[in-house]
Amino acid sequence: ALHILPLRMWEGFAKSSFMSRKWNGALVFLALVLTPIGRADEPRGFQPDPKKLWLGIEDHSGQPMNWESTWKNEKGKQIYLKDAFSHLRPTLFSLIYFGCPSTCTLAVQNLAAALRRLDWLPGRDFNVVLASIDPTEETELAADKKVSILQLYGKPETEAGWTLLTSDQRQIDTLTQGLGYGYSWDPKERQYEHAAGIFVINRNRLLTRLLLGTGPSARDIKFALLEASGGELGTPWDQFRLSAYEYNAPEGAYLLKPP
Repeated sequence: ALHILPLRMWEGFAKSSFMSRKWNGALVFLALVLTPIGRADEPRGFQPDPKKLWLGIEDHSGQPMNWESTWKNEKGKQIYLKDAFSHLRPTLFSLIYFGCPSTCTLAVQNLAAALRRLDWLPGRDFNVVLASIDPTEETELAADKKVSILQLYGKPETEAGWTLLTSDQRQIDTLTQGLGYGYSWDPKERQYEHAAGIFVINRNRLLTRLLLGTGPSARDIKFALLEASGGELGTPWDQFRLSAYEYNAPEGAYLLKPP
């Protein structure tokens, strides 16, 4: 399934089922997702596609992915992306932009708020990996961003469960093209435009779910982690609740099963 966020079709998109979901600020979310993200300098090597009229994320859930690209973590250590994903627990993985003042900041704030509602912890029950799509961002910025995220989350003892990554354009392209993640640089506005979502990866490094938007609910994150853990997380009650829902790929969320 291809999840498309049209850049020039506000009216049609506003009538879609996506806009009826979740929270009262959905219109704010739509504006932020479709609003270009500012930055100061043009990324090195980025070749925007002037014919691209949409940005989106292809759903590759259940398919093997190429995690062989190389990145630097917030400590400056170069690693293969696959090594950022634990073989012991599932991972929440998102492509963002550490210097972003709008959409990515909102996404991180919403993620931290959702995770605070769970009784599971990063580094113990699951991991969180955030990778930058901006090749000009460096390790120092990733380290600073991690500090601010931990302050926002309010649980500094989970530091080991969070990994923030930066890389060059070639490695970013390898990852984004493999994931079917659409983003674009607007040379006139000197801004990024991109989709938003969380990729859920199991301990075998298989992409199991895609949660769309800047604010997946704590419930949806919990359900996705339950499935990715193979039943190792959660209680019988959690499994019972999950049985009443089903994952809806076009929505990128869990919906109640029809009666």
